[in-house]
Amino acid sequence: EIADLISIIGLSFEHQATVANTKYNEINIFTDADHDGSHIVSLLINFLVRFWPELFIDKRVSLIKSPLVKCSKGSVTKYYYNLHDFNKDADAGNLAGFSFNYKKGLGSLTEDEYRDTIMNRDNYFTIELDEEYKKTLDMAFGKDSQLRKDYLKKQDIKKVEE
Repeated sequence: EIADLISIIGLSFEHQATVANTKYNEINIFTDADHDGSHIVSLLINFLVRFWPELFIDKRVSLIKSPLVKCSKGSVTKYYYNLHDFNKDADAGNLAGFSFNYKKGLGSLTEDEYRDTIMNRDNYFTIELDEEYKKTLDMAFGKDSQLRKDYLKKQDIKKVEE
């Protein structure tokens, strides 16, 4: 699958110059809005940045948010891209009278929902690398598992403090 992806995009391991000659001006990552989708995004970012960081420097890689919950009431439709925002509105009573449709993944989108999502440029976010990106990727994907353990412990402490 990775070989197919590289071929489709027009990348090559043999020549770094291929980045300038890719078949597409943009690479858009569109996955399910759940944890599995997030995992796939992180793997793709890690893979692309390790071999072709120029794609990110040139701001050619974007993430497309996919809806997790669709709420409808008459002609009004609201999409939620994470459960935090959905629960916040639901708890505040802002969704009274709305019907809810949990979107298990991209395969559960109707053709119209899929089209609406990818045609709405507000759903696109350019992935930019900060100065710490190499350190962050090494922590997440490197051989030293202690770095990941330490990071996760810090996240648990932050949650407890909140």
